[in-house]
Amino acid sequence: MTGTLTFHAPHNYGSSLQSYALQQKIMQLGYKNEIINFRPHAQKTMYSLIDCERLAPGTILKNIDNLIHCRKFLKRKAMFEKFIAQKLKKSDETWLDMKQTEERAEKYSAIICGSDQIWNRGETTRDRSWAYYLDFPYNGRRISYAPSMGNTSEMPEEDKQLELIGKFDFVSVREKPACDYLKSRGINCTQVLDPTLLLDKEEWMKIEEKILVNEPYILFYSINCNRQAALQAVELGKMLGLKVLCPVLHPRLWGTGIQFIEAGPGEFLSLVHHAKFVCTNSFHGTVFSLLYEKPFVSTLNAGHKDDRRTSLLNALNLEKHIIESNEVIDPEKFNCELDKTKLKQLRAASEEFLSKALEGIS
Repeated sequence: MTGTLTFHAPHNYGSSLQSYALQQKIMQLGYKNEIINFRPHAQKTMYSLIDCERLAPGTILKNIDNLIHCRKFLKRKAMFEKFIAQKLKKSDETWLDMKQTEERAEKYSAIICGSDQIWNRGETTRDRSWAYYLDFPYNGRRISYAPSMGNTSEMPEEDKQLELIGKFDFVSVREKPACDYLKSRGINCTQVLDPTLLLDKEEWMKIEEKILVNEPYILFYSINCNRQAALQAVELGKMLGLKVLCPVLHPRLWGTGIQFIEAGPGEFLSLVHHAKFVCTNSFHGTVFSLLYEKPFVSTLNAGHKDDRRTSLLNALNLEKHIIESNEVIDPEKFNCELDKTKLKQLRAASEEFLSKALEGIS
């Protein structure tokens, strides 16, 4: 039996869907797998109706917005919990803490850490934990698959991170800068695709949930609901005569005219599939836009960068889809011309890494 340690329980689409994808791929390779149901305390508070852990002005506004839309918030939460319960094979229905995770680790012949930003120790990653580095006694095979490390030019607790990563038997990460960084520190590392890219469009369509939208729409997907990016999507909607839908509740959307729509992970896939255009500043929003071959833009604030999206889109020759959020979108320029041959090659190389890492596991 193999176990996976990852961000599987946050109520954001990328976390849920990458967890599903990696588990599916491991099982397709012929290995039993379950996700170790480790859910850090900070993760629970981040996605609760009222976040009492961080009383910053932005958090207070978010709490107020959640309360105003309490019924919608709880419906969306129930959709996520249903997906987690029904689509992910987990070790236990009980939320595990660090100590319980350590106690149960020895039942697994191998533990795969990844994907998502489990190795990002920056302050913005509130649910970070050393559990995702296997910082406890464990005699099985240690494998990382496509974790993101965030900005490698700013590495908090670098020495401890490198010490723990150095104990892994097989190391892979998602972004080229992170891979280059680990190699420069003497760690043998492979760059691989995010798990969501290991499954093709047809496989994702199998778990789509029906969502009734009676007219054409633009999908705006942003975890932080950046207001400039939101207004950019609104202007595109006016240009095309389309309403703009967003599956995330956030006070930054107040007054924009963007309509909230309740969606769990399966409904999110359907929203992407049937959108006329996707505006996103999210890595996984970008992933599913290209997998479904939708017209899309992947926006950045002026002067900002995102190694995760840049690495992916450069590899697939889709870098033109990255634009700044203060630009006017010309919809004719952003049809998705996915290089399926290139994606197939990258997918095969990533599967080869995972297959070799698991080879011989009982």
